[in-house]
This record gives sequence, structure tokens and C-alpha cells, in this order.
Amino acid sequence: MSCSGGLTDACPLGLAGESSTLMLTLLNTLLAAKCSFPGPEAFPKNVATTLQDGDRYDMIVVGAGSSGAVVANRLSENPHWKVLLLEAGGYPNSDTQIPNLYFGVHGTDKNWLYVLEKVNTSCKGYVNGQCNWIGGKLLGGTSTTNTMLYVRGFAQDYDGWANSGNKGWSWAEVMPYFLKSENVTWEKYFNNPFHSRGGLLTTSYQRSDFNVRNILIEAAKEMGYPIINDYEHLGLLETLMTVQDGRRESTAFAFLSEIKTRPNLHIATDAHVGKVVFDRHRRVKGITVRIQNKTLNIHTKGEVIISGGAIQSPQLLLNSGIGPKSHLKDFEVRNIVNLPGVGENLQDHLATFLLLVQLDGAAEAGLKSRLDSTYQYYTTNTGHYTSVGVTNLVYFLNTKNRSAEFPNLQIHFMEYRMNDDFLLPNMLTGMGFSQKAGKIVMDANKDSVLFTLALTLLYPDSRGKVQLGSKDPYANPKVFSGYLTDMTEADIDILLDGVRFAQKMLNTTIFQKFNGKFIRYPTISCDGHEYDSDDFWRCYFRDYCGGIYHPAGTCKMGPKSDPEAVVDERLRVYGVKGLRVADCSIMPKIVGGNTLAPAVMIGEKVADMIKEDWNVQRDALPKYTGRY
Repeated sequence: MSCSGGLTDACPLGLAGESSTLMLTLLNTLLAAKCSFPGPEAFPKNVATTLQDGDRYDMIVVGAGSSGAVVANRLSENPHWKVLLLEAGGYPNSDTQIPNLYFGVHGTDKNWLYVLEKVNTSCKGYVNGQCNWIGGKLLGGTSTTNTMLYVRGFAQDYDGWANSGNKGWSWAEVMPYFLKSENVTWEKYFNNPFHSRGGLLTTSYQRSDFNVRNILIEAAKEMGYPIINDYEHLGLLETLMTVQDGRRESTAFAFLSEIKTRPNLHIATDAHVGKVVFDRHRRVKGITVRIQNKTLNIHTKGEVIISGGAIQSPQLLLNSGIGPKSHLKDFEVRNIVNLPGVGENLQDHLATFLLLVQLDGAAEAGLKSRLDSTYQYYTTNTGHYTSVGVTNLVYFLNTKNRSAEFPNLQIHFMEYRMNDDFLLPNMLTGMGFSQKAGKIVMDANKDSVLFTLALTLLYPDSRGKVQLGSKDPYANPKVFSGYLTDMTEADIDILLDGVRFAQKMLNTTIFQKFNGKFIRYPTISCDGHEYDSDDFWRCYFRDYCGGIYHPAGTCKMGPKSDPEAVVDERLRVYGVKGLRVADCSIMPKIVGGNTLAPAVMIGEKVADMIKEDWNVQRDALPKYTGRY
């Protein structure tokens, strides 16, 4: 038996000795539990070391992430198709499967770790004045490194896509695909038209044992905000999470391990695709991929489906000669199709991760010690480590009109116990905050409970872009976030509204009981403004706002008349044949919430489109009878 990384690479040992019986029993128990985490044997056959130059597959999926794992599963349901799934990273290990170790994998080789291009309008309080983004670089992609919140967005999001010329993407038309993938295990959503049971992706309820949960709920009630279900729009919501039996349910485990013996599906890990290759008729021939410092050409008789995410997907198109002609010329890439929109329209949910609140230590009442929580988790898969604390508790607000139908702001929370020596320092370093700000946070944590109050713009006006940064197709691209640059006064106004809402929340009876207050930081450029003035906060946002890792929009779906469109409504890349993009990069406009659930839906939907286009029988969809 082998372990899959994390605490140690050893399995239980036959240790003895009366004086150390208790310690050895504990050690063996923990090691045995750790070794129960599935490793490479849980997934389909890995052909990385046996692939040969010139090998041929019917369908090639690039990227085994939140969408790509879904696509590979569904396409390989057709036993006549030989499907290859290529992933630039490796396998999940035990650390990625434990929900509460979320921040611990940020600085590892399981992430792409993009450093955004430096600008003078945002991210000034980060190391070198640059924000960074994570992106999962392993089977399951970012579904293996995210906070596991299952949030679909709102009807207006998808109806907006359809109304802009993307037939088939309205709320009523995408909902059956959400239902198809889901296996809800929270009883309150059984027999509910907005949820389904029996799908491959488990969603569950994880109740935080941290008292901050109760404090937030009491404050919401005092302020007159409802506690809502996830098919409602405005209020405080306990979201579903992609957690099964106390372990993270990434798309790798949900969609790949379930079919590990399917003979017509092969995967290749540590396989970085450099470009897509076309024949003289601009039809896809295959891809070039680097595996163990060897470059191979793998051919396809059918299609290539790119599911690399909003950074890697446009980069791969650019390296393949699809994109703005003038930009490609600068990097000596032969232009196959002049598509100006490739890499443009980059959107993310901007958030205030360094807006932290201090509470008296009494807010920690009832929480088990780290040792007890660790033992509970490794022996029963229950307790504190099955979630990321109160992160599944979120507000959806409309800061301009409390009676509006849909929100414009989401608030995420994350709590840190006193003297937190894991989550808090990993958050500060993983997100890249300056050492000066980080020290103030750690000092405050010595005698206070802390929690992040991440004001999150749902529909930012800001737009960024992805461009090539090197002639090396395997080097990371340049990423320009666009945060708080052009036409973003509305963005700043909404964040300012969020600060004022948070201050009202901290003034509630329950928060005053625990002496709730903001931590104050040295700002980079705001010393000339009176603290707590509107101008102070406007300046503060440019110092300490950053991304929440929901990049979208860089391979925009749209009608051919849209000059920024990259793919049509069936996610086919314009100007070539046999090439599609299937991930959050196709979003014309980012959805109002976390992006995992929409990424899975996109994978489900494109797989059915491919089957339809190749006259392959597809399963009947669940019926959607709800009203939103």
C-alpha cells in the first residue's frame, strides 16, 4: 500500500513498547487514515509514459479541470470513441482532499501561481505591488484547490447570455445540466425542483463548528436580512459544498475515478500542451504536447476540446495561431485566424480579502483544539476539517436597492482561531500580501479571533486581458487584471457600500458583545485621507483589493457579429474546424457567484453538443420544473 502525499510518505508501522503505547496507537491511527486517501490508482489508465509520437485518438481533451474532467467522462460514454485527456499537472494528494487545508496548497506545484502584471491602480499592498492568482494544476484543476462552494449564479446571468445572441444558454436551458451532474445530500433540498439526486458530483451541507457562524446569523436577523435558500436571491445563505464523506469532491474524483476502468478513456498527467495543429484547410489535426522533456504530436480523427481555464485556454489559442494578428506577429506565431477577442474580456470577482475583523477570544467558545480536531477528522472524517470554517456562509446583497430582485455584491467570510499557525499565515503568504500588513494581522491574532470579510463584486465593470509573454509556448502568459482601471467608479462605489454595510453589521448587539472591529493597516498611498472617509476607502481598495480566483471571459461566446467573440453558441472556435473551448473562458459576462458549478455545467452541455454534432445518442436530461 502507498500513500498519496501530505503528512508523510510512510504507511503504518509495527511499533511497540508499553511506555509509548498511546502515542504509537495515535500515530498508527493517523497514518492508517492518511493512507486511506486514494492516489493514482483511483483514476483511469495513465498513458503518459507510453504515448508515442503519431498516436491517434478520436477526441482529445486538453485540461482535466472543473470542465475538462466532465467532458472526458461524457465523451467516453460512447464506447466507439477513444478519448485522451491531457493534464499539465499531476495527481491530487491527501492535502488537496482535506477541505480545511485549502490554503496549504496555494504555494505548491499544484497551482499555476500566476503573478499579475504590475499596474498603479490596484494591488499596491501586495508583494512588489502585484496580485497573484492560483489555478489548479492537477487532475480536477481548480475544483481541487478552491473553497468548494456550490453556487450557480442567477437567472439574469444566463438569460443575459442568451439575449446577447447565444441560443441555448438561457436559465431554463442550462438548468437541466446543473441537475444532471448533481447528487445533493442535504435533506432540505430533497424533492426540490432546483436540485437533483443521483448525479456524479456530490453536494452536501457542512455546518461550521466555529461560533462566528452563529454570530453572523444573529447579526443578520437583527439587521432584518433573511436566511435564504440557494434558489433565492438576497440575504444570508449557507451554501452547499462539493464535499463527500468529509473529503473534497473535485471533478477528478466525481467524474474520473468513477470510470477508472473504462477502456476507451486514457489520461496523461504532467502533459503540457503547447499548441493545436491544423491542416491546410484549417481543420484540426491534433496537438503537440511536452511529456518528460519530450515533445510529441498526437493526432485526432474527431475534435480537440480545450478546457484549460480562462488563462491557459486563450494562451493555447494564441500559441496555435488563433488571435490578434498583430500580437501574434510580435512573437513570430503564424496567424491561422485573426480573432481579436482571444485573451480579451478578462473578468474576475474583485474582493477585499484584507478587510479583517477582530473579535474577543470568547467567540472561539466550543471549538475543539487543533489536536482534537485533527484526530476527529482522521478517525471519523467529521468535524472542523471537513470545511473551510464559515466560508460556506455568504451574503448576497444589492447595495443600491434593498428591494431589488438580484444582488450586486457577495460577501465571503473566513475565520481564524487565536494564534492560528496554519490557515492565517498561509492565506497571507499565498495571496501575496506585503510583510508589513501581514505582521499587523498576525500580531492582532495573538489575542483575538479574526475573520475575513471579503466584499466581492459580482458584476465588475473592470476588464483585463491575457497575452503571450514569451516565444516559449510552455511559459506562463502575461495577465492584466484590469482591476479598478477604466470605467470602474461604479465598482468602487459598490465596494464602499459594502464597507458601510459591514460597519452596520459590526454595530449589532451580537458583534458588540464580542467587541468586533476592523483591523487598521498602514496604507501605501492613503495617508492624506482621513480614516474612514469615503476617499480613504476608495484609496484603500486600490491598495488591498485582489482577485477571488474566478477568471472568466477570455474566449468569449458570442454571435459572429460580435467583434470580441471567439466561440459560437456551440463553443466552436470561429474560423477553424474541429476545435472547441469548454470552460469559464467562454462566459460573455461573468456569473453572479462562485464559478465551479457553472464550469461543470459548461462541460456537461458541450459534451451533449459534440454528441449531437456527431450523431451520437445522448442521455435524456432531467426535467426542470422550477421557477426562478
